[in-house]
Amino acid sequence: MKEPLVSIIVPIYNAEKYLDECLKSIINQSYGNIEMILIDDGSSDKSPQICDNYAKKDKRIKVIHKKNGGVSSARNDGICNAVGEFVIFVDSDDTIDKDSVEKLLRNIGDCDILISNLNIDGSPMTCNIHSKVLDKFEKKNFIDSALYVIDGYNKNVAYNPGKMVKLSLINDNNVRYNTKMKYGEDTLFFLTLFSKTDKIFYLNDHFYNYRIVDDSASHRVDSFFFDKLILFYNNIMASGLVSRESLYLNIVDETHKNCLRHFFRESAMYESYCNYIKKDIVQEALKNVKYGRLKLSRRITVFLLRHRLYFFNRLYYLVYIKVIKK
Repeated sequence: MKEPLVSIIVPIYNAEKYLDECLKSIINQSYGNIEMILIDDGSSDKSPQICDNYAKKDKRIKVIHKKNGGVSSARNDGICNAVGEFVIFVDSDDTIDKDSVEKLLRNIGDCDILISNLNIDGSPMTCNIHSKVLDKFEKKNFIDSALYVIDGYNKNVAYNPGKMVKLSLINDNNVRYNTKMKYGEDTLFFLTLFSKTDKIFYLNDHFYNYRIVDDSASHRVDSFFFDKLILFYNNIMASGLVSRESLYLNIVDETHKNCLRHFFRESAMYESYCNYIKKDIVQEALKNVKYGRLKLSRRITVFLLRHRLYFFNRLYYLVYIKVIKK
């Protein structure tokens, strides 16, 4: 029986610091029938040369050099050039274990999507979902829980890392990354895929090594961060893929976490945060979220912001940071 080809898509932008480690982890997979699609998204460092050098040494590597268009554009180009039966996405500053592809293939069976766990900076992170194929009755609850993230639970369910997907599921349903989104584009991508199949399997194992890089696009916080967040909320709501209550819970959680991050930072970030709170979709969430589903810290946040008690909110977070979190 012929071994299925697995396409591994790696979007790359100015990644020279970690790129060697990433590519070696893929090249040295115990499962050999892979194609590596490296998309250089207009890098200005040595990443293009690194990619080309690896391609000269390994015929399984395909390099695409393109004008900078963002990570979603790069992943879409990777999908368009993939010819494997299955697809795996790996970020250029991450690595995968040597037996990752082999184990994922062994467990995916006739499923369309396989979800596994992550190691984040060396620490295992486990999804809070059942290790079984999801039936139609469970799927709606599963999609809702994939969006609602609190204290790490389900954090990997709707993100890129640690997944294997049938390419036909992506192409037959014409699913692509939204190139206008700069935050949460992978969440919308996978929520859409989840809605297209009943064959989703969760494997309670850790293969993907996720590296937190402070200056990476996914972790960079600037004055435009809240605009990206609002765009994410609006796209999720417009998609109709999740219940409003699940979206409200997600908004409240993000609002709470960003209170901690930005209420005591420079004035520009504080101003941006205050403008974010006033956005219609955030106000809708604060007004309509069900208190009973919130942890106490989130309930206090909602109460204070709902009544625009910003001074007391800052006071609460000062106490929260200095006393409660200790």
